[in-house]
Amino acid sequence: MGGLPSGRREDFEPIFFERKVEGQSDLIVDEWCEGYCRGVGFAEEAWMAGSKEVLESLAPISAFTAQTCWVNHERTDAQVQILQQAITHDVCRIHEFWLERHEDRVSGSQTV
Repeated sequence: MGGLPSGRREDFEPIFFERKVEGQSDLIVDEWCEGYCRGVGFAEEAWMAGSKEVLESLAPISAFTAQTCWVNHERTDAQVQILQQAITHDVCRIHEFWLERHEDRVSGSQTV
């Protein structure tokens, strides 16, 4: 699955590529993260005004993008794996943050 239609974490799984070299598998998350950050860029002002939590949650994602010059290429394999594992969790946190804001706006609106 590639989205969060119901807003539940268990419904989300980012689509990462995997590369196998000499019997060892490596996740390739750069393309997914790059696309996510490009999407953020379409409404960057709203995202940057979101909250400290949103900005912190974007950090592991943006670390795998051109925006940060792929800083992970300078990290150890263990550090990269920790950040890769944080992506799904952090994207779910971001989704929950925006879903909550959307629900607040919808419940506060009046039908005319």
